[in-house]
Amino acid sequence: MQTIKWFVTDGSILSPGYPASIQIPHAMAAAWQFRKSFPEQTWSTVSVWYKLFGAYFCHGYGGSVVRDALLSRPHTIVAHETILSYFLPFGLLLVNYSPHDLLYKCLETNLHPLRLMMIAGEAVDATTSVCGAYELGLARHPGAPFAPFVAGLSFPLGGSLFRWFERRGRDDPEQITTWEGATPQGGLQFHIVSLILYHYARRWYGVRFARLWVTLLSVVVKLVNDAGPSLNPIWSSWNPLRFAYDIVYKKLDGARRAFKFGPQEERLERIPKV
Repeated sequence: MQTIKWFVTDGSILSPGYPASIQIPHAMAAAWQFRKSFPEQTWSTVSVWYKLFGAYFCHGYGGSVVRDALLSRPHTIVAHETILSYFLPFGLLLVNYSPHDLLYKCLETNLHPLRLMMIAGEAVDATTSVCGAYELGLARHPGAPFAPFVAGLSFPLGGSLFRWFERRGRDDPEQITTWEGATPQGGLQFHIVSLILYHYARRWYGVRFARLWVTLLSVVVKLVNDAGPSLNPIWSSWNPLRFAYDIVYKKLDGARRAFKFGPQEERLERIPKV
């Protein structure tokens, strides 16, 4: 039990570095998500280089590229010692070229232990990356009150930018989609609420407590969202972080309507069309 506790806390979530326990599931998740964005019948025609760089920038480390550029840091693809060492074998090769496509089939199977471990590791990576970016922004610009938030949000927004450009570059009209930052969905809402929770938790209880418990909450939410519907359909809509975002957004929008801030919908309806 002590070994499991250490692995979850100091070995993963609270590790000062970027351990393999986070990098490996993140590499697998990035390659899996990129592959799922293609029809299965066309995936075999995609070049190996496209599989590598598309997964790396769109679902793997596009957010860190934007964060590093924002904070004038060397990009991880050239500066980090182990990212490509794990991404190539566990992301590119195992997910796409395992014998009889066995690994991908496991990841596509609901409630499969390997899929659940990947989902949990990916949640740890996403949340600790946002928390780490918050701390980097604060350390580099302690006098700028919004620097930690901008740095933290550079992760989900940066990744969504790479995905949008990549989808626009495909020769497939169905893949030309709206940028996720313009139409926030579950992922961006999830990161915004996580960042706000981390901000207040670290203020009240310290960095270690905030990083651990906000990450654990993220892991639980992601696992329930992925595995819950297979057990009971009622879990398909359970996402407390997105629910909190929706409540705050509706309250602010209600205040806007009540005090007549900005254009009002009923007024716009009366404007004749040209």
